[in-house]
Amino acid sequence: MKTPINPVNPRLTSACQQAEASCCKTGLLFLPDDEHKTIVSWLTDNSPSELDEFESRCVKHDGFYLYDQKDCCQFLTETNLCRLHSEGVKPSECFWWPVQIYGTEPENLEFRVATRCCTACENIDANSSLLDDITKRVSELGADVFCRFRKVYLGNSGKRFLRKL
Repeated sequence: MKTPINPVNPRLTSACQQAEASCCKTGLLFLPDDEHKTIVSWLTDNSPSELDEFESRCVKHDGFYLYDQKDCCQFLTETNLCRLHSEGVKPSECFWWPVQIYGTEPENLEFRVATRCCTACENIDANSSLLDDITKRVSELGADVFCRFRKVYLGNSGKRFLRKL
């Protein structure tokens, strides 16, 4: 599923580049089943030699995968650009960064913004149109998959509350 480009994305991209894509070099990435399938299909058609590496980094859960970025996402170039971005298969969570969804019950889901990796958080507030884009995708996937995700992976500190979902 291709994520639409929100007007705030260029500012986020700039902040990311200034921080040398530090968020792409650590942590676990949320991949809904459909996004995992899309990346597998893209790899099969375009770079089959990378498929085993991708699958070895993914752990299947109920309705989603967790992709281990290890020391660096395998799709990050030497110049800290995402190779999946221009192909239209970049994961939603990457497009949403630095916004993340937290909560383990559908009625308590909330938006938080990461404050520790780069200055991108300065471009996001509770009224950001990016949150509307994320809300649409959450609705498509179902809030329950995000709750299951947060029960498995709590994330890390350095998040500022924005608003309820």
